[in-house]
Amino acid sequence: MSACAAMLSAAGLALALSVAGCDRLVPATPAYSVTTDRPDNVVTVVVSDNADSATVEVRSQTGIGSASVASTSRHVPDGLRLRFYLSGLEELRFSYGSTTVLVSVSSAPGNEVRQAVTQGPPGAVAREIRPGDDFWMTTRIVGEDGRPASVPLTNGYIQVDAPEDYLRSGQRAFAIHWIDFYR
Repeated sequence: MSACAAMLSAAGLALALSVAGCDRLVPATPAYSVTTDRPDNVVTVVVSDNADSATVEVRSQTGIGSASVASTSRHVPDGLRLRFYLSGLEELRFSYGSTTVLVSVSSAPGNEVRQAVTQGPPGAVAREIRPGDDFWMTTRIVGEDGRPASVPLTNGYIQVDAPEDYLRSGQRAFAIHWIDFYR
């Protein structure tokens, strides 16, 4: 082997080893599989630059729909946020394992947020939850300028944070079902 070929071979081996080493130092960007109930419901997952949180963005022409979201990578972010680009959020069901959290944002002035959780087999009784509960999903109505708003929204989104119980559960998949306003 010529000296030039040996140098190129050594350089290639060094580059391969350095790239392989980087894989161990930098966590892989989380990847997700998303399935929606209909083509006009668009659900995308945006992962933060440092891969420590993910935001699921939901856009729905009819205002009613569902989606299943599953992590397809080993790295799962510590935070998960849902953003619904809807006029309101009459009902959200966030399901994982045998748990379903129900969120409702009133369209009446004040936009009261009510939540309940159901655990166990289908037909289990729901119990009301309050802020501070491990199942509580912090909910904000955000206008297009980033400031608090109210429903009905014309521009902006309703942001709902995944419950602490889900984040600690080790679950890698969840399902959501949403209703903008009963029509």
